[in-house]
Amino acid sequence: MNAGQAREAVYERFIAIWNPSPSVPVIFENEKGTSEGLIEFVHVFINHVGGGQHTLGAAPNRIFRRQAQLVVVFRVEVDKGMARLDALAQIVRSGLEATDVGGIWYTDADFNDSGNTKDGFRTGTLTVNFTYDEEK
Repeated sequence: MNAGQAREAVYERFIAIWNPSPSVPVIFENEKGTSEGLIEFVHVFINHVGGGQHTLGAAPNRIFRRQAQLVVVFRVEVDKGMARLDALAQIVRSGLEATDVGGIWYTDADFNDSGNTKDGFRTGTLTVNFTYDEEK
């Protein structure tokens, strides 16, 4: 699996587990979608952070173990604050943390409350670390 295939697999898994009530729109990286007029939304993107050769040998039998992060940025109304942020983050944590789905190993998920914005919203970021193997 290469970086593009991993990204698509992670996004497909995210879509499969994302089921908040009431519904919260998702804006993925490189989409034309806009947050204008939305009260709540999440922005989702992948950050590749490194990796290295895991096995030796001739091509195409070498395995490179790649590390990356699924980053989910939440925005909610200030009135709903931490309770709503926690509930949304827990949906992602419960569906991904400590799982192995389709050759992608999701390890841990860390949440950071970013506080209130100037325009009256509360934001937070959940970072889910994952690993996958690329054969070359």
